[in-house]
Amino acid sequence: MAALEKLLKDNPDEVVIELLSERSGYRIFLNEDDVRDDKMMLLIKVLAHASSTPANNQGLLDLLVMTCEKKFMDKLNSFSMRVKMKYLDKSKEYFNNLYLFLDVYANSITSVAIDRLPNVVECCIMILEQLNMKAFVSRDLVKKYEYLKEFLENESKKWEQEKKGNVQSRRNLRYEEYDQMSPPDDYKYMSVIPTIEDLSHTERPFLRRNIVQGQYTDSQHYLDVQFRLLREDFIQPLRNGVKAYREKSKSRNMDVRIYHNVHIIGADIIGREMIHYVQLNLPKQFKIENSKRLLYGNLLCFTCDDFKTIVFASVAERGSDTRRKDAVPKKETFIEKRGVIGVKFETDIRNINLSKNFLMVESRAYFMAYKHVLKALQDMSNDPLPMEPYVVKVQNENAPPGYLAQGSSYDLRVIIDRTMMKKSEKYSELTFRRNQQHEDVISPAFSPLKEVYIMRELHYWPSNEDLLLDNSQHRALRTALTSEMAIIQGPPGTGKTFIGLKLTQVLLHNSEAWKDPDRPSPILVVCFTNHALDQFLEGMTQYTQNIVRVGSRTKSETIAGFQINELLRSVRRSRQLPGRILDRNNILYNEVQNLEYDVKSWRSSINECKDPKGIVQLELLVKENIIPETFIRQLKSKEGLKEWLLLAGDHRNIKQQMSELTLNDGASKASSAMFTEEEGETDEDIWQDAQDLMDIEEQDRRIDSDDEDDINTAGVSGYFKLTYEITLQEIEDRQKNMWDRYSRDDNDFEAYMTGTIYQQQFETLQFGLSIKSETERKINDLEQKVARHTIRSIHDLDFPTRWKLYKHWLGKLAVKIGEKLAEVEGQYQQRVQALKE
Repeated sequence: MAALEKLLKDNPDEVVIELLSERSGYRIFLNEDDVRDDKMMLLIKVLAHASSTPANNQGLLDLLVMTCEKKFMDKLNSFSMRVKMKYLDKSKEYFNNLYLFLDVYANSITSVAIDRLPNVVECCIMILEQLNMKAFVSRDLVKKYEYLKEFLENESKKWEQEKKGNVQSRRNLRYEEYDQMSPPDDYKYMSVIPTIEDLSHTERPFLRRNIVQGQYTDSQHYLDVQFRLLREDFIQPLRNGVKAYREKSKSRNMDVRIYHNVHIIGADIIGREMIHYVQLNLPKQFKIENSKRLLYGNLLCFTCDDFKTIVFASVAERGSDTRRKDAVPKKETFIEKRGVIGVKFETDIRNINLSKNFLMVESRAYFMAYKHVLKALQDMSNDPLPMEPYVVKVQNENAPPGYLAQGSSYDLRVIIDRTMMKKSEKYSELTFRRNQQHEDVISPAFSPLKEVYIMRELHYWPSNEDLLLDNSQHRALRTALTSEMAIIQGPPGTGKTFIGLKLTQVLLHNSEAWKDPDRPSPILVVCFTNHALDQFLEGMTQYTQNIVRVGSRTKSETIAGFQINELLRSVRRSRQLPGRILDRNNILYNEVQNLEYDVKSWRSSINECKDPKGIVQLELLVKENIIPETFIRQLKSKEGLKEWLLLAGDHRNIKQQMSELTLNDGASKASSAMFTEEEGETDEDIWQDAQDLMDIEEQDRRIDSDDEDDINTAGVSGYFKLTYEITLQEIEDRQKNMWDRYSRDDNDFEAYMTGTIYQQQFETLQFGLSIKSETERKINDLEQKVARHTIRSIHDLDFPTRWKLYKHWLGKLAVKIGEKLAEVEGQYQQRVQALKE
């Protein structure tokens, strides 16, 4: 109980982190059969508090999934009934808190909520109607639950209708009618990434017009309109382009760029981002790095079934231009191959077969220009909208800031001394700078500036001469300090930046007038360009080190140490994070490290299947159901794959077959069990192991990359490794040992004969590994012949055919491993997102 009560005093994101931690015992608590009523009451209050978290979205989703299992929902139903009978005085608070929690769950995980919540909500409505009749709860609370019930019913119907493809068209509605309608869903929970419904539906999306004359109803109305219009501005060209392509329009498609026969050739983890490498079919003269196509961050749409299923990705790497100038030269990587880009999938790929050929669509609308603004609009919904009276209500009378009273006074001596700043604002707790403390000694001549009643009229202020300002700067300073909204404009060289720096200096030095100790807020400085921002922040460093620079990397050496990624590293290294956040961070960090190792081991095994070191163990292929049962019985009757591929037959006959296969450029002897190479068969060089991939991508988005520890492989559950019956290296080592023995004693005939056998095995294995696989059709035909006994035994197959069959089995194993890899990659991306948050 005490632990739950303590959580109510913490920030919501800290509550989420604590409940998800193993040490909290929350998972055990959820599985308890008997939970005391007072604990249940308090838990719902804590969950309502946690649901208001603005930052920890993935963590909140994890908490909702963990909590809302059927067992807990059943307990919730039973407890809600007891509240009506035993805790009438607490019913209002309980059902208010429960609504906050259920509403977030319904909007966050709607596809699950439409099945799991209706009974709970129905039960609550029935109870609340009875409590309302007895005046224990208000009618407004009953309506909230009724609206939630209606939302779930509508979403359930929409889900069913979409499955039937029978959604009612809204084409005939006029824009004026849309303006008067309520939104069909909450924009805060809409996906920023387009969905398949966004591209495939033909009905008009729900859009209300931007109000240019008059005011909005409230801030939520304003944010909803802006979000939907901006999102549609990006999605519409993509939708139109896809539609034109599917309808095979003869006119030039200006909305999208189409890339045919695209396939994924590899992947790697770089800076905790899962990057997949895509081979494009581009003209030889086309150079990606010199093109305005495929810009970093732009959105790509992949489909392999004419848009029945779609996955989205963003461009993460586009050629050598994204490498650091100081990067150490490395061997060729996927990104250095012609026509290859790196992408980061934005949607779930766990059920997608990435080995297929895809059609790729790129929108001409630059996604990065929309993505972060859309996310910011969603995040703003939980807080008061800045400048709401002026932006939403179009109020034209300027009011003073809410923190200023008529008798508020400021110390304006800082305007005279550009280095002056009170100690609490001069230094940053994040940067750990402990410079020489500023001696707060000012000449007596400046004493009238120490206490200026800021709300007085301008003629009661110190003169512009006292403040070393001209008349216009004097007026601008006073207006900005005493107004909620102020615009200072003028031609270049009139001192706009100078006044901006003085304003920030005055505000920081007098921060006790406006900064809430319980919820301290920063001063936000926004500039049109990175260069302008750097210049302004460089000016601020003359009086404060308490700066955090957010955004793209700076070119200013002075500001480099203030970048947010550098400061976060500093905080993490010094372990300044709150205890539970640090613990949760460590848990997620270890999960990410282990999953990263899993991903790399699975992918390494796939690459090894394409370029094996030798002959894998038969049991491994049997375990994964790779080899037909008929073949397994015949292979197990001997000594496994090694004998079948190496030891059977006369070595001289094998050498003869090897010679003929080489001289005929892959043509084999005429035989009912033999294959012929098809002209133009695809080379498998693109499947070579990717050892060194590009180590940098937009440094400001790679906060953790420089601090990653070596991965601890102990206890990694997903680890997978190919095991071999024999490898080239093993045979070479054994042969060397025999030749060493023979060199010491030339009468050691046994060493000579054994060494000769190993040499023959080495040559045989080396050549066998160089043979390509055969086509799927021909392998299936061969397997059917063996099954029907048209070919009496697989031991009757000649040397090249055996190896082609073996290589085919390894290819099937690679596909199986790829299916497991996709699941692990999905888990990895989810955990990385949780760690970032």
